Amino acid sequence: DISQEFSFVEWGVNFRAEKQGKEPRYASLAWLRQLQEEIDRRQQTGKFAPIHFAAHLGGEYCVDVLKGDTSLVRTLWEDYGFLRIHLCPTRSHGVNSSQLKKYMSTLKSVIVALPQVEFVMLVTRETRALTFQLMNDCQPNLAFFYDAEEAAASGGSPSRGNSSGSQPRRPPPCPHPGIHCGYGGGLTIENLTDELR
Repeated sequence: DISQEFSFVEWGVNFRAEKQGKEPRYASLAWLRQLQEEIDRRQQTGKFAPIHFAAHLGGEYCVDVLKGDTSLVRTLWEDYGFLRIHLCPTRSHGVNSSQLKKYMSTLKSVIVALPQVEFVMLVTRETRALTFQLMNDCQPNLAFFYDAEEAAASGGSPSRGNSSGSQPRRPPPCPHPGIHCGYGGGLTIENLTDELR
């Protein structure tokens, strides 16, 4: 219902093998199948705007994509309608980030092989060795996401709950033409309706 009223809303689903279907925000593939069936049913009954989904990959799922495996992304796109894939190769998302740069060519092969999917790389201190290399030869279906919470932790003001109301310090936009980037911290369903008002 929210998606029908606000067509720009995108629903993020976390994917991490050891948590899938066991923890909140990590939907099982069976639940996603039921959701897709419900969407298909509603679309057949009349005018029903598309619903936008993004998969946030952590842990083994993220590492598999970094290593050049397209199978999960292809399944999420073809079978479940995910048009955007967020790659979160950080320790907090269950990925050893110490040598990310070595995945440059294999990750790029996945991005090139699936031009219909938009890939979004999380840019943090941990990921910059890889993300900055990707920016040097950016693909049209690749974007970069700067985490505002990390910016706040490194000296800016928190974006929510501060008395001054100031925004966190954010890195300047990328000066390279053709690089898409954005900023943000996690927006939960609890404060989504407040943001939309």
